[in-house]
Amino acid sequence: MEERWNLHGVWHLVPPPARPAPSDLAFIEKYVKRLDRTSSKALILGCTPEYRDLLMKYRIKTLCADYHPESFHRFRKHMKQEDSSILFETDWREMEFDGEFDLILGDLAFNMLNFRDWNNVSGRMNRALKPEGNALQRIWLRIPGKYPDFNEIVREHKTRKKMHPFYSLCYPFSQHYVKSDGSFDCMTVTKVHLKSRYEEGLLTKKEFDFFNDFWGVFNTVMSFPTKEQADEIFSSHLKIDKIFYCKDWFKLGFPTYVMSKK
Repeated sequence: MEERWNLHGVWHLVPPPARPAPSDLAFIEKYVKRLDRTSSKALILGCTPEYRDLLMKYRIKTLCADYHPESFHRFRKHMKQEDSSILFETDWREMEFDGEFDLILGDLAFNMLNFRDWNNVSGRMNRALKPEGNALQRIWLRIPGKYPDFNEIVREHKTRKKMHPFYSLCYPFSQHYVKSDGSFDCMTVTKVHLKSRYEEGLLTKKEFDFFNDFWGVFNTVMSFPTKEQADEIFSSHLKIDKIFYCKDWFKLGFPTYVMSKK
């Protein structure tokens, strides 16, 4: 398989919101800086290189819970810090930690789960936290009725001509194509829906190719909850201390939940 069809192969090509925005990282760094370098321990759901870089910057002992070892190792090429994080090969739905972590980070981790698994993983995350620990999870929300008109999406995008097409279009596209149950099939949207829009002349080849090259690597169906659904599930298992929104134009769709042990 060509490297560009692997997520780690195209990571450097794609801007936020698929990756954490600079303001997201600045906010998370505040929590990382509070940790004790000699005793604190962090867990990342997945192996997001930006989060690993933050933890390595402050020399925090870090485990990355991921069931895909190749991604863990290959994402290192996108890091700026020397990496000493450790891969813990596991499925989040089966991870067994008991009060081990001062900080748990996740970037769209819950969106990669089937919605029916959110309760299970939230409960396991709560159990994994130390009594004074924090879990910070950036997620992608569904906002029903936000972008019902495709032509309006394109017109709005044209007012942001200097933006990277993915940065300008992926949030509106996701809101337009997400199903009423919150499921979003990246492959179908790219290969079927956006391709037909390109063939109709509504998208340029450059715009379509950005999505084909990135969303095309997601051979999975993502889950986008409403804020009400996310609030209900997270608060059932953890204490929601704060909800942070980045400074970008799409901020309402990408909050970072700050939670503590319940």
